[in-house]
Amino acid sequence: MAVSVDFEPVFNAVSDRINGQTLKYYRQISAAILDENTLSDLENDERWQALESISPDTPWNS
Repeated sequence: MAVSVDFEPVFNAVSDRINGQTLKYYRQISAAILDENTLSDLENDERWQALESISPDTPWNS
């Protein structure tokens, strides 16, 4: 079963609270979540490159 996700309502709700560059970054993340073919756009972003990857089985601190 395919699931359709639309992040636009979230972006519309926060667009007047965050700057344009941050909004663009969040849109790139959501696009990569929905379509792995757009991941290359995100990989060119400095903030994305600066993130340190972690193993998926790393425990959450509580």
